[in-house]
Amino acid sequence: MKSFNRVIKVLLCLIIVKGILLVPHYRNTQCRTKVIPIEYFDKGLSSWNIRDATRREAYRTYSIKQEGNNRFLRATSYRSSIQIAKRVNWHLSSFPVLSWQWRVHRVPRGANEQKRGRNDSAAAVYVVFLRTEIPYVSWRYQPINFIKYVWSTSLPTMRVINKIKKKIGATLYEGRFIVLQSGKEKIGQWITERRNVIRDYRMAFGKTPEKNPVLVAILTDSNDTKSSAIADYDTIVIKEK
Repeated sequence: MKSFNRVIKVLLCLIIVKGILLVPHYRNTQCRTKVIPIEYFDKGLSSWNIRDATRREAYRTYSIKQEGNNRFLRATSYRSSIQIAKRVNWHLSSFPVLSWQWRVHRVPRGANEQKRGRNDSAAAVYVVFLRTEIPYVSWRYQPINFIKYVWSTSLPTMRVINKIKKKIGATLYEGRFIVLQSGKEKIGQWITERRNVIRDYRMAFGKTPEKNPVLVAILTDSNDTKSSAIADYDTIVIKEK
């Protein structure tokens, strides 16, 4: 009877998970934890989209590494800026928390996200929301709002930076950078971040998000400072609370 009950619980868990977020695979996911994976980097980068570069160019920056039994993403930027993004079907009100691990080995020299010409980040994780969806237009050119969680070279933690781009009177994107880590003090250490995206959006934009996120993106860049940056990423998941 106990075995039968366990089977029923597992089936219910799969039904609930499937109804909220469709993802390629699950690892160590149980109903009681209420955690749904976006990426563990177990199976390469084929499900990730590349922005402003070819896949071959992106693979020179992003590669899968392994330490012991753990696989993770390594970003190695030399005077480059290549963003990768993964589409998500994310019910934000049910799963408001985004969690991930990152580790920085090298920060871009002299970078400052507030300064034009020095806007590089050792590591960054984006949550992207569509402002409105334009039919037949690539995701690269859709009007968006975004939160960019940053490991900065120089800015203090919890600094919030506004970024807005307009063209011919239309807002192409409106973003908020939120600095979570800064400088070299924690170089070489895996850091686990846990952010309530709804709270951060309200804090940064002054309102509740009207739409669910459509993309999670990653960027380690060093093109503005003409330097280099190295960072690792792992275990990107969403949580109920």
